[in-house]
Amino acid sequence: MRIETLALLRCPFCGGRLSAVENAALDRGTDRIEHGVLGCECCAFPVVAGIPVLMADDAARDALRALEAGRRGDALHALLGLDGARRDAFRKATAPAGRPTYRDLLGVLCADAEADYLLHRFSDPTFLLAESLLDALGRARRRGPAPESSNAPAAPTHQTAGRRGPAPESSRSPAAPTHQTAGRDGRRGPAPESESPADPRSSDDAGTPASTSTTAGSAGRPRPRSFDDAGAPASTGSESPADPRSSDGAGTPTSADPEAGRALDLCGGSGHLARVLLRQPACAGAVVADVHFWKLWLAARFVAPACEPVRCDADAPLPFADGRFATVLLSDAFPYVWHKRLLAGEMQRVATRGGVIVMPHLHSAHGENHSAGDTLSPAAYRDLFAPFAPRLFDDRKLLAALLDEGLVDLANHTPPAECGDTPSVTLVATRDRRLYRRHAARVRPGVTGVLTVNPLYRVDYADGVSRLTLAFPGPEYEEEFGLARRYLPASLAVEGDLRGAVAPAAAGRRLAELRRRRVLLDLPRGYC
Repeated sequence: MRIETLALLRCPFCGGRLSAVENAALDRGTDRIEHGVLGCECCAFPVVAGIPVLMADDAARDALRALEAGRRGDALHALLGLDGARRDAFRKATAPAGRPTYRDLLGVLCADAEADYLLHRFSDPTFLLAESLLDALGRARRRGPAPESSNAPAAPTHQTAGRRGPAPESSRSPAAPTHQTAGRDGRRGPAPESESPADPRSSDDAGTPASTSTTAGSAGRPRPRSFDDAGAPASTGSESPADPRSSDGAGTPTSADPEAGRALDLCGGSGHLARVLLRQPACAGAVVADVHFWKLWLAARFVAPACEPVRCDADAPLPFADGRFATVLLSDAFPYVWHKRLLAGEMQRVATRGGVIVMPHLHSAHGENHSAGDTLSPAAYRDLFAPFAPRLFDDRKLLAALLDEGLVDLANHTPPAECGDTPSVTLVATRDRRLYRRHAARVRPGVTGVLTVNPLYRVDYADGVSRLTLAFPGPEYEEEFGLARRYLPASLAVEGDLRGAVAPAAAGRRLAELRRRRVLLDLPRGYC
């Protein structure tokens, strides 16, 4: 974690500021803390592999004890939830001689069907819609701050509570941390010169600047980072941490840019949408918050290496200071949070006065959804964010406008009474009414990661032709994300060898079409 990130953090229990404990566990460089202990007046929290863990569960306490005993590897394994064969597989994959990909490590760290969802996230319909929405809002907000009259929402008030019923185990009060020694225990290339209007299906997935600790192999395949025993990237002697505030290939402004603002990606998983946020012209850095340490570890090392990962619980007060984030994003997760009223208030608390809250893919209680969670009605979602003047948008209409017209249509919101049985809605909450208009979807030209055939395709190469066949990972995935067939062809043949990393010239005149339809993706280095 960057040392400057300490200014953003607060204890989720007492609300106090956090500081690094000066003990043997501390591994601090000029501007980063890789391992150590953060303390406030009531608790202590571990920092492992550069990720602050602002929770007080058993894994955090085990990691804290391991850190203070000098066993950084054990601290990492405790937070990753590894033991036995999975721990051995992880050690082997991350050994100095290893070259693991995101896909390889996903197979070790995730033991269920969520691995399929995460691997193929860059081309599913919900990502397509969220990405286009964030890009449109990012371009619109780059033009300047909202007038003062529309820039000051009232203090958040709690409107409605979530449904009654037994609270999930993770939402119950953590055990009080115990005190120990010396402290307290407690989901690149150069920036393009211009953007051109395009069908949203051609919107590329690139954004996060490539880590300086990855290099291209002789065959053009990227070499992912190697890791030390504690999960930190092994240094080559010429690497320096990427600062998301510096100007780079993702279009991120310098910290001196007066229009710059931080983004918070809540329940952000392994950083797919954080990668989109980091490429926004008005973004001065993105914090990814999630309850799963292993997802954050993957985000920081593969998908969004310029992000700041923080492990915390969305069912508890958020561990951030007031009014620090210009964008607060929560995608496809709010229905799974028990304390919705608390979280809604917290999201408004940490947003800046002129900020925007973006919540794509909110499952509606009036529609049918896969893994629906504890859903609310569209009206209830709206009421929770009333101080920020929210508007709702029917996801079916948003996606149709995106695919058929090349537009992100925020001019025509859907009142709750008209949502009907739509499965999901998107909520945008901001006092800046200028954002509620029709935005042309755009594509960023060039490649900032590695141009690769979508991993949903099987590639067979013979006689100078690559034959691609769409193959969903299973019937459940196909049932949930079958809408992807609207832009992913079932099969196609392309002249040239599309195995491995693809040089743009190899796709010839079909390059634009293949990217438009998400057959070719600009993936992070070392992704698969």
